[in-house]
Amino acid sequence: MHGVEYWNEPTRDLRPVLSLVGPEGNQFLRTLNTSHIRYEITANSFQEVIDGERRENYHHFSDAKNFDFETKYHTYSEIKSLLNELSEQSDKVTYKSVGKSYESRDIPAIVLTNPGGGAKQTIFLECGIHAREWVSTAACLYMINQLLTDSANDKYLEKYEFIIVPALNVDGPLTHSSYVYTWETDRKWRKTRSLDSRTGCYGTDPNRNWDTAWCEEGATTNPCSDQYCGPDPFSEVEVKQWSELVATRKGRIAAYFAFHSYSQYWMYPYGYKHALPANVNELEKLSAAAVKAIQATHSLQFKKGNIADDCISHAAQPAILTEATGATARSLRAQRLCITGRADQTGLRGGVGW
Repeated sequence: MHGVEYWNEPTRDLRPVLSLVGPEGNQFLRTLNTSHIRYEITANSFQEVIDGERRENYHHFSDAKNFDFETKYHTYSEIKSLLNELSEQSDKVTYKSVGKSYESRDIPAIVLTNPGGGAKQTIFLECGIHAREWVSTAACLYMINQLLTDSANDKYLEKYEFIIVPALNVDGPLTHSSYVYTWETDRKWRKTRSLDSRTGCYGTDPNRNWDTAWCEEGATTNPCSDQYCGPDPFSEVEVKQWSELVATRKGRIAAYFAFHSYSQYWMYPYGYKHALPANVNELEKLSAAAVKAIQATHSLQFKKGNIADDCISHAAQPAILTEATGATARSLRAQRLCITGRADQTGLRGGVGW
C-alpha cells in the first residue's frame, strides 16, 4: 500500500510486522480492520520517537575508557576517534582505511589480532552497510570491545585475524552523507549518497550493488527507490573497495558475517534463490549454537535458517556470501570460505529499532 513502509517482512512463523504509516494511516487501519488483521499502535508520532532517541544519545566522546558500548549510538567522528585511539593504545589493533567514500570521507575499519604468529585465517565483520541501521554499527563496536577486554576471547585473537568495519556506508563531509545524514537530516535514510544525474535522486542500496544475481529479485533499476541496485555491479565505491579488501585475504578467509536490522534473525545463504549451499549442515549447526548462545546470554529469541526459504528475505547477498556467476564470486569462492552469515537485530533499548 502506498505510504506504508514495512520494517520487517512476514515470516512463516507469523511474527509481528512493524510498519511505519504515513498520512494515509486511517485508510491503512480501515483495511486492517476490514481484513480482521490484529494490530497495535506502538507510537502515534515517528518524529517523537526519533526526538526521544536523539535526546538519549546526546553526549560527547571523551576517550576509549569512557566510551559507552552498550546503551548509546555514536556519531561518525566518535567512531573514527575511537578506532584511532584503540590502535594507538593496543598492539592488537591496527587502524585500516577501507578507502574513500563517494564524497571522499574515510571509511574506518580495524584489524584485530594478537601480534605474531604469522598469517592467520581471517574473520570479516561487516556492519553499517545500510546507513539507518545504527544498531548494526553499535553491534560491531560492542564486539570490538569484547574481543579486546574479555580475556576469554584471547584464544580467538591468537588463532584469527578479525577485520571489522563498523560503518561501511559513511559518505562525505557534507551534510548530504549517509550515516551522518541519518543523524543530521533523515533518520530513515539507508542508501549511499551518490547522485543519479538523470533523475536527481540520491543513493544506491549498497547491499544490492554486489555482482551476485545483480539487480534480480528484490532489487530495482529505479534510482529513486530504496532498493535501487545501481547502474552497474560495484558502481558504489564503498562496496567496490570493501570487496577488494576482502579479496586480499584470498585463501585464508574463515568466516564472513554481515549485521543488519530490523528483526531477530540468524541467517545463512542463499538469499537470491531458493537453494541450499553445499555446507548447509555446518551452517545449520553453527546457527543453532549462535541462537542458543544469544538466548542464554540476552534472553532474546532469534530465528535461524536459510535466508530465502525460511526468513522470506530476497536481498541479493554479496558475492562472498553466495555461489554465483561473476569474476568476484568465482575468485572468492576459490578462497574456500566455509562460514557465512547475516544477523538481523532490533535496536538498543527498543526505540526506533534500527
